[in-house]
Amino acid sequence: MNASLDGWNGANRRSRGNDRNAADPAQQPEIRAGVKKRVSALTRGDDPLVVSRDAALMPGLLTAGFAQRVRGIRSAELPAGALLTFHRRGLDAGSKIETDLPDEAGSAYPSPKGPFSRVKRPLPADQIAYAEVRPLAHPLGEALAANEDIFEDLNERGKLGFGHPEKGLIQTDVMISATCLDGQWTDIDVVPYSELSVPPNMQALHYGGAFFEGMTAEWGEDGKCYVFGLEQHWNRMMKSARTLGTKFVPFEVFEEAILKVCQQNARFIPQNGRLYLRPHGADVGKQMRVGNSRIAGFFVEVTPIGSAESYFGDIERDPDGNVKGKGLGVPTTQVRSGKGLPGNSKGVQNYGPTPVVIRTVCSLNVGTDEAPHRPVGVLYVDRVTDGLGDDAMLDAEVRETNASNTIFFEDLGDGRYLVITPSLEDGDILPGNTRALILEKARDRGWEVEERRVTLREIASGKFVAAGNCGTAAVFSPFDWIHFAKIQPGSKPEDKWTGELVGKKIDIRSQDAINQEPIPTPVRLLMEDVLAVKSAKNPSDTTRYLTEIPGIKLKAA
Repeated sequence: MNASLDGWNGANRRSRGNDRNAADPAQQPEIRAGVKKRVSALTRGDDPLVVSRDAALMPGLLTAGFAQRVRGIRSAELPAGALLTFHRRGLDAGSKIETDLPDEAGSAYPSPKGPFSRVKRPLPADQIAYAEVRPLAHPLGEALAANEDIFEDLNERGKLGFGHPEKGLIQTDVMISATCLDGQWTDIDVVPYSELSVPPNMQALHYGGAFFEGMTAEWGEDGKCYVFGLEQHWNRMMKSARTLGTKFVPFEVFEEAILKVCQQNARFIPQNGRLYLRPHGADVGKQMRVGNSRIAGFFVEVTPIGSAESYFGDIERDPDGNVKGKGLGVPTTQVRSGKGLPGNSKGVQNYGPTPVVIRTVCSLNVGTDEAPHRPVGVLYVDRVTDGLGDDAMLDAEVRETNASNTIFFEDLGDGRYLVITPSLEDGDILPGNTRALILEKARDRGWEVEERRVTLREIASGKFVAAGNCGTAAVFSPFDWIHFAKIQPGSKPEDKWTGELVGKKIDIRSQDAINQEPIPTPVRLLMEDVLAVKSAKNPSDTTRYLTEIPGIKLKAA
């Protein structure tokens, strides 16, 4: 339903000077009564209320208090409340992007605030096309300000990593949500980036019923934007949902959500970086006892990140001028998963215990006090090795790092390599989509590929000439050495975790090899192959691996 004040314009508006955006006081009660009636109808499941710009700007009509009351509406027909948003005439995609898409999410009212960005002013009146009050799929809290100032600064300086080093992830304009009640999914909500409102007895908070994926979208050489591995990521999310006994959206809903969140956040897709997508699901019902609730939630947020090359960082050297090789710590007292456990899904249960291990390992020093040299991550194995003895510890089998798969290389001569990666047969390793692409590109090069068990003893033997870990964000990053590390909690609950290095550093590459080639040849070549796929260089690869984001395109230089 639309409401407008079409008769109040032209000369009548101009004659009111500074009050030109104020409606005739005699008209306000009628419009206010109409809005109140439509909001009441909205709670019964009727269509969203849409009012014209003139009505939206009436003093006292759509106020902050009104917006907060609308958001707090709860009824049997409207369990998640409603949202008031102001919408532009078209999507604000920035100055470098062509688009004629509508502004679907709108701007939240009251104006959002953010901890790392200036307080946002309301959308300028001359940009407002209409205001809308609509039902929500999932309750929202306060709208959050997009960090475009941080994004623009880091992007211009070529310093986009995974968020700001001190201020955290960069917030964008728009997020997606949907819910499922007793097997029936709502339509997706395209809404301003906001806090989620959840009850304290939400099932996922108590029993870990949550899962996620990591995806990327980036500009191709043809100026179009593409997302990688859409169907593969959906398949893996379905598997994670089944593991947890909860529901997940059909593929067509997932696809719509991914495309829309990229479109509506187009101005945050860097030309020399990527848009990182985080779709996630959870058991969001009120239950607080073993089992699944009746309600599942689906959400998608995004954040701009740097290019794959940026993950290598600057080359660091020690006081003697040697390049510092990158290394991983191997915990002797922890495993990430095991046979019979769901290590092959992206459920939160696989990642919750890892941050304290990663933080402790990365605080250790294989160098000196004057020239510290620390691990950059964790390499998990299949067993606890503490107390086994130096030789028996080497029989442990490699699994994966804290967030990526591992790949090793033997030199076959004549520019060919044997590519070896731990097998997925035990079900305790995540079947990475980047891993699968790398193995396929290795075969395309005529290299041999083996998926089998890999022991630490093989690494210590010196047979491998390079190793790397691969995943969505890092793509493919080398590591040059490993070191056992004993990580354990303190004796008292309030004590910090402690770590100590065990045994000697195990080198995969010699210092001379690292100095000569900080990024080893096989890692570099396969990373170039992966980046060529994601930048749509080859039409056959584009058809096979990529999905175009319609409606947005880079302007010609």
